[in-house]
Amino acid sequence: MLHDYLWAMRLGDMLGESFTDELKSRIEKAGELLYQLMECTSGQAPNYGHNDGSLIFPLTNCEYGDYRSVVQSVWYFIKGKRLFEPGPWDEEPFWFFGSGVLSAEVDVLKATDLSAPQGGYYTLRTEDGFAFIRCSSFKDRPGQADMLHADIWWRGRNVAIDAGTYSYNAPKPWNNALARTSYHNTVSVDGHDQMDQSGRFIWLPWLSARVEHSLKSDGSWLAYREGKHDGYERLRDPVLHRRGILRIGPEHWLVLDSLAGGEVHDYRLHWLLADVPYRFDDKEGIVTLDFEGTHYSVRVSGNNPEIESSLVRVDALSPRGWVSRHYYDRQPALSMATITRSMRQNFYTVLGPEPFMTTMRDNKLSIDGKGWKCSVELNSKNSTDEKNSILASADFIKGAVADRLSL
Repeated sequence: MLHDYLWAMRLGDMLGESFTDELKSRIEKAGELLYQLMECTSGQAPNYGHNDGSLIFPLTNCEYGDYRSVVQSVWYFIKGKRLFEPGPWDEEPFWFFGSGVLSAEVDVLKATDLSAPQGGYYTLRTEDGFAFIRCSSFKDRPGQADMLHADIWWRGRNVAIDAGTYSYNAPKPWNNALARTSYHNTVSVDGHDQMDQSGRFIWLPWLSARVEHSLKSDGSWLAYREGKHDGYERLRDPVLHRRGILRIGPEHWLVLDSLAGGEVHDYRLHWLLADVPYRFDDKEGIVTLDFEGTHYSVRVSGNNPEIESSLVRVDALSPRGWVSRHYYDRQPALSMATITRSMRQNFYTVLGPEPFMTTMRDNKLSIDGKGWKCSVELNSKNSTDEKNSILASADFIKGAVADRLSL
């Protein structure tokens, strides 16, 4: 989209028939949105939604998924400046605008927590990474049943990833299968998608979702967002799904999933993880990823002790354990699924570099890291009541520093 507009607006300027300032302002906002969704050291962004491999202007030697080139082009067109230091991403704006790009001043724009409620794109940032989540009611035809999907990025790596698209027309089981809820980083109920697939590109009924809580502690060591969707409320026994994401310190995350129905259901929490050397403890629900000697753990537990975890890499008979970053291309990934059967279920997922340990007692979750501790109290009255949140409070202690977040 940005390439199409850049091309048209650049031609308009060259022919003395410029487009309106209002249009240019909207393109500037679109470019900044993409910048705020990027991991800036690699130029990558969450592979969210349907991705059919479009690259209108391949004017650079940068990798297909490196968005620095197009963001650099947008910024120079609007501001006459660059957002990134000199690099191969300057080649595209050079073709669009000429050699003046190479001597343009570099703007300083910090990637911060993003709240874009109209489109429903949200991030929480740390110095070393960010969490991304989509939470919004659909205004246009949805391409995938993936509401409340979460991406986790850490030190330039996409740890918890979106499976992508692969193909719309491949033979089964690859005929747009990655659009389904069960392949995203979220929860499915009784094997259902969040919406019913009524055709190759049709999902019905469109679900509604919204963010209900968004706050940050005074010391900024803790930040929290919580949203919900009504996709499973269409079931014979309606189920409400809420998800909260708590940023803990500079590198750790707690993802809280709350599911409440009136009858017993099969709940399945799925995480698709980067394909690196790993260890998996199915009894404890822990997968430990080895990023070049640095260990990063994903630990799943719940209020119901009878939960089972499995991990699959490259399932030969299904799309489980695969990621598609380019259209019609698939690569291995680690698929971790945790299932349980209950009426109401809370899943607790802690993600972050080791060492850390978690303990759960009554309604309190303790996460102890190297030199820090976080105590999380969950809302004991959590139910289908819209006024209740999953999280009641969180306390963070690191040396002489104490910080608190309370809903």
